[in-house]
Amino acid sequence: MLTDRAFLAEPRTMLRAFCAGGALAAAFIVGFSTLGIFGNMEAALGGGDGPAPAGLAKGQPVAVAKHFGTGVFSVVNIIMLTSSISTLDSTFSSVSKLAGPEVLSFLRTGKPGTVDAASGRDVLVGRLAVVGLAVAGTLPLL
Repeated sequence: MLTDRAFLAEPRTMLRAFCAGGALAAAFIVGFSTLGIFGNMEAALGGGDGPAPAGLAKGQPVAVAKHFGTGVFSVVNIIMLTSSISTLDSTFSSVSKLAGPEVLSFLRTGKPGTVDAASGRDVLVGRLAVVGLAVAGTLPLL
């Protein structure tokens, strides 16, 4: 989501946002990697009561988070949900822009349109494309 909206800011603000976002992302990557390594070590050394769950030895985030307890498991779930929502937001906005202003304008005028010149019909087609994508993406889960 940072990359979608960062280009709307001033260059200096954009640079600070990318640096802060990159540092935060690196910290999360190191943290998740450390959790996976810990899970593998815990399973190999048998640090718990009884045999370790199969996912713990593989460093699976869900198994390692469950091993730490409900609090860590909840935090990991929140992080995963936030990441997926951010990705979904970018996907929906891209599909909406592609279907509405770009493709519909191309069919009408022979060249892709811009968001600034989007008509009400372009917006409607973009919204319908988002709904169609949401339904099509949910069907495999059923």
